[in-house]
Amino acid sequence: MDSARWSPRLMTPTELGIRPAQLCAWLQAEGAALRAALVQDGAWWLRGFGIAGAGAFAQAVQAFDPRPAPYLFGQSNRRSLGGGVYTSTAYPATERIPLHGELSYLKQPPATLLLHCETPADQGGETALACAAELVEALPAETVARYDARGLAYLKNMHGGGGLGKSWQAHFEGADRAAVEAWLHAEGAEWAWDPAGGLRVLLQRPALRPHPVTGTPLWASQADLWHPSALGARGERLAARWASADRPTDATHGDGEPLDTDELARIRNLAWARAHRQPWEAGDLLILDNLRVMHGRAPFSGPRRIHVAMVQDR
Repeated sequence: MDSARWSPRLMTPTELGIRPAQLCAWLQAEGAALRAALVQDGAWWLRGFGIAGAGAFAQAVQAFDPRPAPYLFGQSNRRSLGGGVYTSTAYPATERIPLHGELSYLKQPPATLLLHCETPADQGGETALACAAELVEALPAETVARYDARGLAYLKNMHGGGGLGKSWQAHFEGADRAAVEAWLHAEGAEWAWDPAGGLRVLLQRPALRPHPVTGTPLWASQADLWHPSALGARGERLAARWASADRPTDATHGDGEPLDTDELARIRNLAWARAHRQPWEAGDLLILDNLRVMHGRAPFSGPRRIHVAMVQDR
């Protein structure tokens, strides 16, 4: 069983039959075919193409899709580098990031995720990858059935400037309240502005989604990432300081009942135990089906520079 676990497809210039300098032209010409291949393969790890920095990565992203998606309502602290390219999650290097689908709590998460390594860590820092369909099969049937039946509620409290976590302006990359409300309305969210200028948002979402092409059930929950228990001791302090409704982020069952923290830990650990962890090399490009393949990050030491871009449409 273990030998049959999913892993990304490693591709080199020789295997694609092109020179490294031809990558952008190949992505532009074969983007549709690559998207179709990702439905079957899940992810392609392109190595040996010498993508030297954020600018070269932005060119590859534009060749693959000239309309990369913005990182609206994203949990992570990222910095936009232009051209649809962002820095990777700013999260303590000593801690691992649980596996998840990027923006999987949105109505339509990005279909494709692209990651690029400018500088690998001295030690650790692998981007862990796991098949969301395999996780559904590996989890206890009772857990899957309960999450599927009850769904999830994601709560986010965003300050208007000067508070804990990201401001709503940072979440939406702008300060136009009307534009924010239009976006929230399209997402089917519940929201309220508070007198201090903050914004509270509640999203009701499924824990599983069918793949839009194959129909295969996929684990789409980020409850184990939104819940304060994901932060260990820091999360315990946060939970003690604020009630659930007032925390920067929280997750419950769709009916508002609390989630079992021990079960959340088991979900995190099972996903991590099944993950494929391949060391980065400078210049690597990883392209993955963001619905089928979950990603996370191992702890690391030393400088690590990874860039990310998202594509909305399949």
